[in-house]
Amino acid sequence: MRSTWQGKAGRSPLQALYESYQFEQSTLQAIHHQRRETLSNVCNRYTRKRRLLQRYDLRHLVVDDTHGLLYCYVPKVACTNWKRVMMVLTGQGKYKDPLEIPAHEAHVPSNLRTLSEYSVSEINYRLRSYLKFIFVREPFERLVSAYRNKFTLSYNQAFHKHYGTKIIR
Repeated sequence: MRSTWQGKAGRSPLQALYESYQFEQSTLQAIHHQRRETLSNVCNRYTRKRRLLQRYDLRHLVVDDTHGLLYCYVPKVACTNWKRVMMVLTGQGKYKDPLEIPAHEAHVPSNLRTLSEYSVSEINYRLRSYLKFIFVREPFERLVSAYRNKFTLSYNQAFHKHYGTKIIR
């Protein structure tokens, strides 16, 4: 199975950018490398026990087979906007402008494929071959953003009733 984005070496141009070992790193590349190392170290520190991934674990990984991308979305970390971008990338022309996609439509499960929908061999292929990316956010900012979104906006009445009453109790 070969996607349209792959070149002769089987790597996308974005992956080649991150794997420029033969060249001296620019300051920006060094900062990126340091951030990736920090993220990897923190993940390793808090992952106490290795276990087999379950399909449930893969539901937050959005797949773009055309461009060879795996996007791991984190709620309240530009999730809606990046899902909109992925809908434009994977929508075969159905969507033209991410900003014209209503926020609620970005969260409709059938609008984006996730890694959990593939067979084991297809999952392994994508995990080995595709460029994977994630966005993170300072935890307190994320918490404040979630609070504002879920509790201060009037359109979240169902959320208020379901969770708000439990929190108040």
